Amino acid sequence: MRKNFPHKPPGFPTDDTDEEYIAGMFLEGYCNIDPSGRFLDVSYLTGANEKLGREMLTRVLMSKKGPPAYLLRVLAELFAPESENPRTLQFKFRKKKRSNPERDRAIASFVQDKMKRSGRKINDVVENEAAPYFELSRDAVYAVLARDKKRHPTLW
Repeated sequence: MRKNFPHKPPGFPTDDTDEEYIAGMFLEGYCNIDPSGRFLDVSYLTGANEKLGREMLTRVLMSKKGPPAYLLRVLAELFAPESENPRTLQFKFRKKKRSNPERDRAIASFVQDKMKRSGRKINDVVENEAAPYFELSRDAVYAVLARDKKRHPTLW
């Protein structure tokens, strides 16, 4: 563990593996205790320690043994709307502009179909049909077509 990583308090009774203990700290936080053993407050992992906590939680959840029951309970409480836990889970997309292969294929198929049926050139179909229909800019449609061509070269 890192030098500045919060450790188990001395004599803390647990059968958890290190991975399970860190995963629990990630979900529930940990107690700050002064040298005399007095409780100060609850803190949560941040920065590199938070990343380590996420990694450990992933390992524990995906392990053959499975997570301990208390970790599943804590995880469930994070989802519960009426929980006593002051924290909640929020889902975010990992990237702002993540491409969707199914959507790209649908747009490319639309363009290919219009070209085949009308005999018009790709520029005409993109500018006059695809861009307005999908409410995208001309450049965005061309980017979609380039991604689709890279994914499905045999369809072009």
